[in-house]
Amino acid sequence: MTGLVQSGTANTAGGAATSVSVTLGAAPTPGNLLVAVLNLAANTVSATPWGATADATSILAATLRTVIYSKIAGASESATISATLSSSATTHRLTVYEFAPTAGLAWQGIDKLATNQDAGATVTTLSTGTTAATTATDGVAVAGFSFNGAFTGLTLTNGYTSLLNGNSVTGHLVLTATGTQETTASWTTARRVSAAVAAYKQGVGSSAAFLSLL
Repeated sequence: MTGLVQSGTANTAGGAATSVSVTLGAAPTPGNLLVAVLNLAANTVSATPWGATADATSILAATLRTVIYSKIAGASESATISATLSSSATTHRLTVYEFAPTAGLAWQGIDKLATNQDAGATVTTLSTGTTAATTATDGVAVAGFSFNGAFTGLTLTNGYTSLLNGNSVTGHLVLTATGTQETTASWTTARRVSAAVAAYKQGVGSSAAFLSLL
């Protein structure tokens, strides 16, 4: 069965910086799926994790962004994942996950995604948006929420396991059936928020085609 191998977080809340890096506890295993969620303000990302194209981005008037990056771990994959931003800030947050595939299967890439944002005012709940139905039985979904200030009492719906990182939260859910993907965050203290969710699929065969897309 698909499983979370490890995860890590880092943020620049301790002092303004132009980059943020997560160092995992061990080098990722080749063939495993790596997913990075970058939560930031309006800054341009000049160097993304692994140079991958964002799977999902949500940008709103409050200039909050939630971007999801991904790749398949290769041989001698570094345990340190970094993002460099266009300007120094204390609002950069990076969360990284490593997922192993189900035995006999390989990661085949992104399946479905969705993004969402508040309607222009502070709120205490927000959905990631709902994806179209996924196409593969085995997989994983990763969600991210960016907030414009501190929050408490955070919960995620639909079985997503949350991971807090400064003024942001991510969540993941191992998928064992096809269907739409969505999680709704609720918290105290109204905030501006952006959100995104990406579902990844597995199948029989090599993940080389997925690698070529990234």
